[in-house]
Amino acid sequence: FTIYPDSVDFDPVTVDQTDEIQVVISSQIAQSITLSGLEEPFSLDPATLLYEEANDSHTFTVTYAPTTAATFYDTISVVGSIFGDVVINVSGEGTLVEIDVSTSSIDFGEVSLGDSSTTSIQIYNNGTGTMVVNPITASDEQFYAVPDSVTIGSGSSEVVDVRFKPTLAGVHSATLSIYSN
Repeated sequence: FTIYPDSVDFDPVTVDQTDEIQVVISSQIAQSITLSGLEEPFSLDPATLLYEEANDSHTFTVTYAPTTAATFYDTISVVGSIFGDVVINVSGEGTLVEIDVSTSSIDFGEVSLGDSSTTSIQIYNNGTGTMVVNPITASDEQFYAVPDSVTIGSGSSEVVDVRFKPTLAGVHSATLSIYSN
């Protein structure tokens, strides 16, 4: 068999949400392949793949739906009716992240055209599991965050710089949106 990807590693998924990863298996001979072994919070579909010709490829979907905040590991057993036997490792982290920020507003004061001003904010993960913040965007492109994505462990925080670089004269305001799992 040829399997891609050769392991199924989910990004952190919020409890009671789902994510899917598609796996492609190619068989060098005509045969059926049976997929088994997964237990909740993982599942797969379909459980049998029929290869009518040599070098056929088929796709199956692994679904991850955590109901608790924890890290899960499992394996998929791949067995060919004529030839082949392999195991695919599966992993995922269920999260209950709780995002908080160090300030709810920033005043950059007067900034000349062509200049820029930077203020740092702290983003906190007060929940359980890894928080993936991506992207951080502003409603006005004169404002932006560096970096625009971060990964924050449970009980930890990361510093993000918010910059204002005016390209137009006048008073400007924007909403900074911080998206996470």
